[in-house]
Amino acid sequence: MSSKEILIQEIIDIGYLKSPQIIEAFLAIDRKDFVTLKENNIFEKEFFKGFSFIPLVSGIED
Repeated sequence: MSSKEILIQEIIDIGYLKSPQIIEAFLAIDRKDFVTLKENNIFEKEFFKGFSFIPLVSGIED
């Protein structure tokens, strides 16, 4: 899976992308046609700020 597909799947998983037409458009269009590398890096840094990717462990009691 490409980094683009991974990013799109993450956006789908958190609930921001829902429409099949928009998802298809995201997959069909190259982001570099719309944003500079600097803007892209800022977006990815800010988008994921505050998200925790630590897996939750069930069955552990206090």
